[in-house]
Amino acid sequence: MKLTVNIETLTIHHSADIYEIMQLILKREKKLNKAKEHFWVIALNNANRILNVELVSTGSTSNVIVRPMEVLSIPLQKRATGVILVHNHPSNRLEPSEEDKELTDCLIQACRLMNTPVLDHVIITENSYYSFKSSGLLDRLEASNKYVLPFE
Repeated sequence: MKLTVNIETLTIHHSADIYEIMQLILKREKKLNKAKEHFWVIALNNANRILNVELVSTGSTSNVIVRPMEVLSIPLQKRATGVILVHNHPSNRLEPSEEDKELTDCLIQACRLMNTPVLDHVIITENSYYSFKSSGLLDRLEASNKYVLPFE
C-alpha cells in the first residue's frame, strides 16, 4: 500500500492537527529509526497552510542536535511566515527536557530575527503529543531574555 500525503492541502488550526500530520508522515517514512530522536520543521504561510515539512536532524536515543541555520534554511527560501518545530521522544515521555526548552528559547530568538516566528513546538510519541503553545510554555519562553540579541 502506497501512502501519499499532499501537504499543500493541509492547514494547521491546532496542535492536534500537527500530531495527526506527523503520524501520516511517520507512516510514510519506512526507513525512519523510531529508536532515535528526529527533529522536523514545518513551514507555514499566512493562512497556516503547510509550505514544507523537513526532517532537519536525526540524533541518538535521547537527544538531537539542531542549529538555527538548519531550521530556517527551507522556511526562508519558501518565504514562510511562521514555523512549527516538531521532534519525537522515543522514550514516550511527553514532558520537555531542559535541553528542549533551551533549544526552543534559542530558536524563538533566531526566528524572531528573521521575522518568521515559532508558532509552536510539539513533542510527539507514538500515542500522544505535548504542545509548547497549548501548555503556555511557548509564551513563557518568548518572554525570556536569555538569547535576545544586544541591540534589541
